[in-house]
Amino acid sequence: TAHLGREPRLRRASAISLLAAAAGNEAIAPALAVNPGMKPRLAIVFGVSSGGVQYTRRFYEQIVKQGANAASPLLFPETVYNAPASHLAAMLGVDGATYTLVGDGTVGLQALEFGAQLIAAAEAHGESQGCYRIQLTSNNKRTDAHRFYLRLGYSQSHQGFKKPLPR
Repeated sequence: TAHLGREPRLRRASAISLLAAAAGNEAIAPALAVNPGMKPRLAIVFGVSSGGVQYTRRFYEQIVKQGANAASPLLFPETVYNAPASHLAAMLGVDGATYTLVGDGTVGLQALEFGAQLIAAAEAHGESQGCYRIQLTSNNKRTDAHRFYLRLGYSQSHQGFKKPLPR
């Protein structure tokens, strides 16, 4: 996460936002490098079990003890539950919807279900527009994502190749 600390948007971010940005960047950035045109259509869904609870407590504790003028503008952004997903979206230049689900130990499963609902909505929209196929790309290393797509009825049909060009 050290390299993320140099991102202007993340210079004062909480640990949860830094970790979320690092994980999301590792998962999403390679696909965006291959297909930057997907940014307006990409949705980011995070599931976290505590969110910005500690920052919210510190923010309101200052207000209660010292009055509204003591509210820290540095803490406020981290009191917004969607902070981790919105930080990542801004960092990557993603214009699509962002969601941060906050819950107990099952929040990861809830995030997967929500992602499945978003994909189902995209499928319905595509069908209503006369599309006959949805095709997606996933890094070979993302075996968990492959299982997710297989459970949604997708099949593996292609193997891709890439070659970086000198800059």
